[in-house]
Amino acid sequence: MYEYQKLIERIHVPEGLNQRVLAKAREGRPRRSGRALVRGAVCAACALVMVLGTAVPRRGGKTPGAVTCEFGLAASAADTEEVNGGVALRWVDGGGRFRVTGAGLETVSLAADRGTLCRDGQVLGGSVTEAFDPGAIYSLSPPEGEDMDSLEGAALTLSAVFSDGGSGAETYRLTAENLRSFQNENGATVLVPALSGDDRGDIPGLYAVGTESRWLCWPVAGSATVSLSHPFGFSPEGTSFHTGIDIPGEQGLTITAAAGGTVTKTGFDAQRGNYLILDHGGGLTTLYGQCRELLAAEGDSVEAGQAIALLGSTGMSTGPHLHFEVREEGEAQNPVAYFSSGIRDTLRAE
Repeated sequence: MYEYQKLIERIHVPEGLNQRVLAKAREGRPRRSGRALVRGAVCAACALVMVLGTAVPRRGGKTPGAVTCEFGLAASAADTEEVNGGVALRWVDGGGRFRVTGAGLETVSLAADRGTLCRDGQVLGGSVTEAFDPGAIYSLSPPEGEDMDSLEGAALTLSAVFSDGGSGAETYRLTAENLRSFQNENGATVLVPALSGDDRGDIPGLYAVGTESRWLCWPVAGSATVSLSHPFGFSPEGTSFHTGIDIPGEQGLTITAAAGGTVTKTGFDAQRGNYLILDHGGGLTTLYGQCRELLAAEGDSVEAGQAIALLGSTGMSTGPHLHFEVREEGEAQNPVAYFSSGIRDTLRAE
């Protein structure tokens, strides 16, 4: 509440707004609590902030006393989007290409601890600070005489200054990857790292991952295979969108929680068989389907790596496997992007 109070003190509120908000909140709601009225006033203040064109930053820090906007790296193609804080840098003409995106940006600074930065074909060196240009296409190339793999583990830092005086910074860690293109549930084209054995993952590039990424533990002890017959997004003859990945294994293998959280739902249906859903907070949930047996009940709190079910072949299944889903704010995400490069290197699609 203190942070909201400081925010409100910095905003010019039109005369009488607070009284009108409180009067409206009371209208027809005689039993509403004082806490609910405060909540209504806070929501109104937040709405005013949006009208004034400001937003709380999602990345980096900010200058005290200033309200800054969301910013970050983006893929060079306009039709791609971020997955789990990771941005795919498609490899073109010997470099990984990307853009800088954000609202209210005034100047941007880029610095790489390895390789050479370019903008629209112009060599910039290891760092650059310049006026923000939303149409600029940047690239990061390896040191002379070296290939894409030499940028494995490199750090790329983006700093930004906003027109309101605020500032922020984010450092991305790079991995050299073969990328795979697919369409998400909303029809947008997305690139994520491909697994070994996936012959459709034939796009060379870098994968830049920011500090906000939320990494999951692999959920099936004793199986490191992802089924190629039903990858994320697969739609057999256009009949349905596959909202997860299938991890085949032997009946009875232990299924563990991919992260700590609370079991919010368990049940059985004809498609998912025995399943449970874990809520990890912050809008992130995971689903475990086709289980032979559930070992956790609704309301249970579990830790990452804790046994929650046994692998089986219930529901719509042609063989024992785990149907594993990751969702952000209810929207299905490609689970592959939620495992670190160290885990991805141990997995194979077949």
